[in-house]
Amino acid sequence: MPPLFSSSDSPVPPLTAPTSSSARSGATLVLGLLVLGLAACGGGGGGGGGNPAPPPPTTPPPPTSAVSYTADASASANSLSLTSTVSGDELTLSLTATQVQNLFGITFDLVYPAGLLTFESASELSAFGGGNSTSFQVFQTNGRLVVGLSRLAPAAGFSGTGDLANFTFRAAASGTGRIDFDNRQAVRPSGVGIGVLQWHGGSVTVN
Repeated sequence: MPPLFSSSDSPVPPLTAPTSSSARSGATLVLGLLVLGLAACGGGGGGGGGNPAPPPPTTPPPPTSAVSYTADASASANSLSLTSTVSGDELTLSLTATQVQNLFGITFDLVYPAGLLTFESASELSAFGGGNSTSFQVFQTNGRLVVGLSRLAPAAGFSGTGDLANFTFRAAASGTGRIDFDNRQAVRPSGVGIGVLQWHGGSVTVN
């Protein structure tokens, strides 16, 4: 195996200690790099001073009712009128008797704008029966409800104020129309008509 160095190889120059000037230059370079590094690290800490977070979105106001009912007149003594309850696009009309005397039965047509409202349901309320047996019937034709409500013999007639029945509709199209009573009749237990009874309709608006 040949020797690592032969006598003909050029001698390796011995290591010498750096001069004082070169040592100072190296120290200055290292110090400068340290300063730059520290400046770079310190600059990252300013990130916390950015723009504040945007405020949360505001809650939009609730939607307005799509349908409304306006009575022609306030309820008065010896009258049948309609009062309304609105939930979104649903309109419920309550048939209200005000200070009536000895009312045994009623029949009427409730005429409504079929182009604006769709009939949903009808229900009798407990005030009219007052624990007595009753008959309640509703037949629907286009834009008209044929209604019959009566106590059954031997019950006496209803006297006082109360809601007799509910009629629920749903908005179908925008516009304004009438809700009226037609072919109306009210009787006492004897079958005699009650001529003094007033019937109040009103108008409906769908937005």
